[in-house]
Amino acid sequence: MGEGDIEAYIMAMRLKGVKDKTLRDRLHYIRKALAEMDWVLSPEGINEYLYEVLNEDGPNVARHVSASLKSFLKLVLRKRDPSLFGLLYNKANIIIILILLCI
Repeated sequence: MGEGDIEAYIMAMRLKGVKDKTLRDRLHYIRKALAEMDWVLSPEGINEYLYEVLNEDGPNVARHVSASLKSFLKLVLRKRDPSLFGLLYNKANIIIILILLCI
């Protein structure tokens, strides 16, 4: 993952007509997550990062981070690497369910 992927995400979100605040919020969570994972997405990395966010910032922030990452994966990674997309997206779905159980 890199800045080119962020730019592709911004373009895709603008084409969808997403409001500026939503895009700004999602980009904040995505950039922070990618920086924490050294811009390498893996199921283990996502799991560890979301667990850390859940413990430090609570379930609401963890839910926003997870939703932002899922959106990024759907709009950027799905076309480029469908098998990695499926693996990461399913991991994010499982974690969202666990987060919702904590609320």
